[in-house]
Amino acid sequence: GSSGSGSIIDAKRGLILTNAHVAAPAASWTGVRNTLFEDEVKKSANPRQLLIQVAPGLDRAAQARFRAEVVAVDGYLDLAVIKIVQTLSSTQVDQKDLDELTEVPVRYTEISSGDSVTAVGFPGAAGSASATLTRGIVSGLVADARLRSNRAFINLDAQIAPGNSGGLAADSKGRLVGVPTRGRFIRANSSSIGTAPIIGTISSMRPVTLAKPLIDAARSGQPYKSPWAVDLPAGAAITALNHTGPGAVGEVAAECSRSQPREGIVSFAADYTGFPADTHTDVMALLYELKGDVLGDVVGIALTVYPTTFPAAGCLTLTFEADGAVPAGNYLLKIGAGANHRVLYEQTIAYPATASP
Repeated sequence: GSSGSGSIIDAKRGLILTNAHVAAPAASWTGVRNTLFEDEVKKSANPRQLLIQVAPGLDRAAQARFRAEVVAVDGYLDLAVIKIVQTLSSTQVDQKDLDELTEVPVRYTEISSGDSVTAVGFPGAAGSASATLTRGIVSGLVADARLRSNRAFINLDAQIAPGNSGGLAADSKGRLVGVPTRGRFIRANSSSIGTAPIIGTISSMRPVTLAKPLIDAARSGQPYKSPWAVDLPAGAAITALNHTGPGAVGEVAAECSRSQPREGIVSFAADYTGFPADTHTDVMALLYELKGDVLGDVVGIALTVYPTTFPAAGCLTLTFEADGAVPAGNYLLKIGAGANHRVLYEQTIAYPATASP
């Protein structure tokens, strides 16, 4: 029921580059990227097949032509390559069908701040059956330690709206240099995931250089596996939870804190087993306000900072960054780990506590 944009990067093979959240919204590592738990990621089931509409040019309406399937996807990068496999009538696609497609040349060399960018896509807000084109410049670069890159995202001043996702970001010569994503919210409190007011948005794209391994795998017919996170073994579990003094606020630490409790900061010690040894593991814990049996807002969040290595078994310190003092009452504590933050612990907690939870 959702839609997005894409660019034909290999007409002969029928390959299209787009966003993972367009083609495979429940892809592995989506939870890490979006600070979601696995059960929330699975609410957006991956489609079995995708309907492809092709626009023969600007100012021309896109027409339903093909069906496609995902052949390479990376939920952390939010990138996917899909392959045209059938015509609209569900017959196997042949080469003459693909010969009519126009391939977009790909530029893998880096672009810099001030370079001009043209974005083309199909934002739903435009109310148009044809593509929408916006122009701007590269306004800045965003680093990501996990990707070992200072160009994990490239910010643009060209307008990007929902529906542009997965589309074309081209340089002055019409070469694909990036994949536009949905505009990212800017909140009054940048550490918040939903409680602080939104004060604006910023448009950004993934540089196409990060998509090259997916494109190469799709062209060769080889499977693609994301190298950017380590999945959680099936036997991983949290075996006990206790109150403890805080560690670094807003973080999950790889050992139990020995500090004294501090007013207004909520922290717990969690005993765990079954983690992948001596490697980074993503852990996320959220503290929700409970109003009777009704789940309220998130009042605290704790995440592992990349890279954080864990022994196979041990103790975690969860220290919640709260927006102001946490009032006395009942809260739901939820802890997840791995690519999509598989839920390992979910329990109602009284705060302040007089005993171990």
